[in-house]
Amino acid sequence: LNVLARMKPEEIGVAVEANKDALREAGYLKLPNEKVLYAIVKVCGVVKLRKILSRHTSKAHEGLSGVPDLFLYATENKTGRPCMAHFVEVKKPEERMRDAQTNEIPFLKELGLDARIFRFREPR
Repeated sequence: LNVLARMKPEEIGVAVEANKDALREAGYLKLPNEKVLYAIVKVCGVVKLRKILSRHTSKAHEGLSGVPDLFLYATENKTGRPCMAHFVEVKKPEERMRDAQTNEIPFLKELGLDARIFRFREPR
């Protein structure tokens, strides 16, 4: 992760492409594009990202996801560097949260990240 944190988006894309077979074999079905990966690393930082990855690759978390549906972020106009982000779980008005999803929001918040649930309101 330390190496990833020093990479530019283009370099991340090249690294993912070069390792796509190994990533697939390790169980990673699909990673976000290089700009999103760059934003996640910059917004979360290495320490928080390591905690997130450790949680999601642990035996206790096997078969569970809980990862919010959306990762929304904004970039600074001058530098293009990610400056804020939100992890968002999207639900229909009456849709229930699974336990893994319910536990993920406070976990991300404890790390100092913005995480929330967004419930759609159906028009009447």
